[in-house]
Amino acid sequence: MPRARRPNIGRRTRNANQVALLRRSQTADERAQANASQCERNAQNRSVDPVPVLTLARRSRIRRAVLAEMLRAAFNYNSQIDYSMYGYIGIMDATFPHCDAANFPGETPGMCCANGKVRLPTLETPPEPLYSFIFGTSQTSKQFLSHIQQYNSAFQMTSFGATKIIIDRPQQDCPMFISI
Repeated sequence: MPRARRPNIGRRTRNANQVALLRRSQTADERAQANASQCERNAQNRSVDPVPVLTLARRSRIRRAVLAEMLRAAFNYNSQIDYSMYGYIGIMDATFPHCDAANFPGETPGMCCANGKVRLPTLETPPEPLYSFIFGTSQTSKQFLSHIQQYNSAFQMTSFGATKIIIDRPQQDCPMFISI
């Protein structure tokens, strides 16, 4: 049974072997003549299609490749790349039909609302003291809004659901230790 034909995956294809055989069989004069004719063909090609046009085409091709690479960068993170050098990451112009969330083109659909399975109710207006603190223009409101992060930090441990709080202070110079 004859061997199955392999695909041309190597560098030495049939055409490459024929060209190498042709070059080995040429004399020095034939090789010089082939080089001279190739030089003339290259000069003629450059006169028809000048190098600056090729350079501009190459630059635009490289620019498009870099832009295409950066458009997919959010999905293929590489820690070796300094992403702060690339300020443009695209436009969030794709809207998801279930919740009208703005997405980047090519972003995985359904990450926002699980394809319509999650529906958030509209926010109710907050009760009166909180409403006047958030939307008011008084001095108390401004003070509240400027210190809101500190207020949240002060109450962040209240949601642990502790029933017994033990405050232990064995010595006067050590900090207070609270165990829940």
